[in-house]
Amino acid sequence: MSPDLLGLAMVLATLAALVGALVGFVVRRRSAALRAARDAHTAPWEALVLSRTDLHLSVDEHGVATLHGIARGVRYSVTCERASGSRAHLKVTARRLLAGGLQLWVGPRSEGASTSGDVLTDRSAFGHALVTGDASFDARMMVWADRDADPGALLSEAVRAGLELFPDPVVVLDAAWLTMKLSYLSEGDLDDVRVDALRSLVSTLCGAPDATPGASP
Repeated sequence: MSPDLLGLAMVLATLAALVGALVGFVVRRRSAALRAARDAHTAPWEALVLSRTDLHLSVDEHGVATLHGIARGVRYSVTCERASGSRAHLKVTARRLLAGGLQLWVGPRSEGASTSGDVLTDRSAFGHALVTGDASFDARMMVWADRDADPGALLSEAVRAGLELFPDPVVVLDAAWLTMKLSYLSEGDLDDVRVDALRSLVSTLCGAPDATPGASP
């Protein structure tokens, strides 16, 4: 190989090494940033799980954390959703135990609380406006159902009190599932008091049987 070609080969090899080092540096920085972001989101839930026996945490391959809980035999999950251009919110889901019960949509009366295009804010399937008789609750929240009925058994005093702990909650109870959108909240906003409120909401709305001594938490 001529000296000129040898020199060119060395320059190209050096450039390739520099580019490789730069790419490696960028990838490591990006990975570190993603790990830091994931750790910042999961740390509050890790602390909750360590302090309670009714919760556990899973993290998928994309770093998305899901908090799993159990309330009087009803399993539920909580995720934090961060849609582009909007504030974070917590989403709670649980399977309804008893079929054929009253179906409900519960949401805030506050103007602008609903998000356009959000399936949880669509109450078109719930054609009957109901009241609970709790003046404070009815002034803050709207209740719609699939039929005219007394919502008191589902929207008990404990459920109404639990919903008071969450800003602008939206609750959809259909034939099979309970879904809740807890607006403006992220992982760090879910403390023991709110977890206990969620347990009451899930167990009552999903039709859990009455607690008995020695029953599952």
